[in-house]
Amino acid sequence: MSNLINLSSTTIGYICALLAAILFGAVSTLGKPPLETLNPILVSSLAYIVAATALVPFAHGTRIIHTRRDTLLLISISISGAIIAPILFFSGLARTSASDASLLVTTEIAFSVILASLIFRENLNLRKWIAISMVLSGIVIITISNDLDHITLPDLNIGNLMIVGAAIFWALDNNLSTIISSKLSASRLVQLKSIIGGSVLLGVTLVLQISFQMTFYQLLNIILLGSLGFGASLFFFINALRIIGTVKTVLVFSLSSVFGLLFAFIFLGENITIVQIGVVPLLFAGIYILEKRS
Repeated sequence: MSNLINLSSTTIGYICALLAAILFGAVSTLGKPPLETLNPILVSSLAYIVAATALVPFAHGTRIIHTRRDTLLLISISISGAIIAPILFFSGLARTSASDASLLVTTEIAFSVILASLIFRENLNLRKWIAISMVLSGIVIITISNDLDHITLPDLNIGNLMIVGAAIFWALDNNLSTIISSKLSASRLVQLKSIIGGSVLLGVTLVLQISFQMTFYQLLNIILLGSLGFGASLFFFINALRIIGTVKTVLVFSLSSVFGLLFAFIFLGENITIVQIGVVPLLFAGIYILEKRS
C-alpha cells in the first residue's frame, strides 16, 4: 500500500489511462455473447442503464444544467452518443468479429478531429490529413479484408460498416460534449446521456415487444459491459485526462484495440489475422501523429 501511495501523479495518470484502455478493450468481447440471442437494442439499453447507475457515486453532488439551450444540447448528445451509436455498434458487433470491432471503434478519434474541423472550424494541416488518411486506410483494409479478391459493395462486411457508423456518431457526441463541458462535469454528463439513451431504448424495446428472456451469464455479461466496459473505463479515462493531459491519455487509450484483439482471442477463440496485426501499428501511428502537438 505504501508503494501505491508513493507513486507520482504522472504514474497514476498513466495507470488510469492503461486501465481505461484495458476495460474499454473488453467491450466487444463482453458484448458479443449476449448478441447471439438478444436484440442489439435491448443490449444497448441495459448496458447504458447499468453504466449510468455505476457512475452515480462519481456524479453525485455535481451540477445539473438548467438552461433550455443546454438541455437541447444534452438531448442531441444523448441521441447521437447513447441511442444511435450504441444501436449501430451492437448491431454491427452481432454481424462481425469482436476483434474487428475492437480495431474499428478506435477510429472514433480520427472522426472526432474531422468533425471538429467542421463544427469548430479548426484548421487541419498536412500532418493531420496524413494521420487521418492512415486511420481511414485501416478502416478500408479491415472492412474489405474478408474478400480481397472480389471487392464489390455487396461483399463489404455490413457489420464493420455499422461499427464505423457508430464511431462517427460517438465522434459527434465528443464534439457536442465539448460545447457543454464547461457547464457539467464529465461524469455527470455521461451519466445523464446514459440514462436518457438507456431509457429511450428501453421504451423502444417495450413498444416493439422485444423479448427480455436471457440467461444468467448473458445478464452478467451485460452488467460487466455497462459497469466496467463503459462506466469504469470512462472514470479512469477522465482521471487520466485530468492528470497527464489529452495527448498522452489518447495515445495510451488507443491500446484498447490491442487488448480487444487479445480478449477476443483468449475468451472467444477468435483468430487474430495477419491483416489485423498489420493494421494495429497503422492505426496507432495515425493516432500518434494526429495527437502529437507541433
